[in-house]
Amino acid sequence: MDENITKTISYISAVLFMLGAVTLFFILYRGSSGAIGLVNRIKTDKGAVYQSKFYDSAKTVTGADIVGSIRSGLETDICIDTVFVYGDADVNNFHTFDYSLVDSEALYSVEYIFSPSGEVCYILYRKQ
Repeated sequence: MDENITKTISYISAVLFMLGAVTLFFILYRGSSGAIGLVNRIKTDKGAVYQSKFYDSAKTVTGADIVGSIRSGLETDICIDTVFVYGDADVNNFHTFDYSLVDSEALYSVEYIFSPSGEVCYILYRKQ
């Protein structure tokens, strides 16, 4: 009789173990389809062919920022209200620049003017 109880317990534990394994398989299989899709998307993604610099068109800066950019050297031409300042001018040009054109405490809106090829032609600062 002792052998029958041992066999019954072993059969029941084997059936419960198999039932648990099948249940775990279906639970994990349902969640794996999303992970497999993510891996396939990452694997086939080649990245951006062309990435340009992002210019925020709704940006505002202070006049002190404009003065600082002039003193550190301009990378491109700028236009402050109606006065055009060339970026390729002499490096020592900031000594002769009339800083009274820029109100250092005022806020200026920034607008980037692009050429047809996508390069920045100049930056337009307008006093608000």
